[in-house]
Amino acid sequence: LQIIRKEILDPERPDSHTWIPEIKVYRVDFDKEKCVSITDIGDYALFIGSSTTSCLIVKDYPDLMPNHVYFTDDDDGAHILEKDYPPKVGIYNIINNTTVNVVHPELWMNWLPPIWLTPSLEKTGSQDNNGGGR
Repeated sequence: LQIIRKEILDPERPDSHTWIPEIKVYRVDFDKEKCVSITDIGDYALFIGSSTTSCLIVKDYPDLMPNHVYFTDDDDGAHILEKDYPPKVGIYNIINNTTVNVVHPELWMNWLPPIWLTPSLEKTGSQDNNGGGR
């Protein structure tokens, strides 16, 4: 998948100077050597931001919503330089192009941009990494 994210003026409030995320997802068609826009990623959820992008199947994580992109602000430093630009953490619905903010922006005013931390996806067993027991 190829993901393009940008900020656009809110079309419902053009005079407010309110910026909202626009996220486009593309599938790479290697045979035709082009990217094809998609609006449905099925039972998957994407995580994008300053850290590594991840794609998880929601059946393995029941608290996640399918066809959604969980995002953090990727504009490093802009919120530090500009008082009115706090970093964003939100959930974008790919199907209907709506966004829900997860955290109130003012809570992050003096923090570095948030990142997603990806835990190991391997199931833990009764042996440690060195082959020993518990």
